[in-house]
Amino acid sequence: MKNLFFAMLLGTMLCGSSPAFSATLNTARMKALGLAGKTFTKKSNGVWSVEGGITVYSTETFAPKVLGFGGPVPLFIAVSAKGKILSIAAAPNNESYFDMIEEANFLHSWDNKTLRQAAQHKPDAVSGATYTSNAITENVTITAKKLTGKAK
Repeated sequence: MKNLFFAMLLGTMLCGSSPAFSATLNTARMKALGLAGKTFTKKSNGVWSVEGGITVYSTETFAPKVLGFGGPVPLFIAVSAKGKILSIAAAPNNESYFDMIEEANFLHSWDNKTLRQAAQHKPDAVSGATYTSNAITENVTITAKKLTGKAK
């Protein structure tokens, strides 16, 4: 029941029910970002500010049409006040090969990169999870380009 509550709360954040929405989340995804227990305040659709000057972006807002093997592969990208990616975590998805992505530490390929660097970064795909790897890379690239004004 507790996990259902957090899933509903996270869904509310993603769907944007209220511009003044603020919550503290302890979900596995927020733990993966290193942000469990911190307060999130919605700034705009797909963008939250977090105590400590951190901003979290949802690629679902910036790159909604990117598909992996099992469909959309939305991500959360946590960016420091200095503009560097702190971490990336997966939002709910239907990717059957995501365990391979996590085992390969693929999402950490962008850690400590600026958004401009992230927009250019093309890590090698994880063998056996190529579609998922490519979708993740495309999500990060499109989102980073839109956030830095470099989108075509």
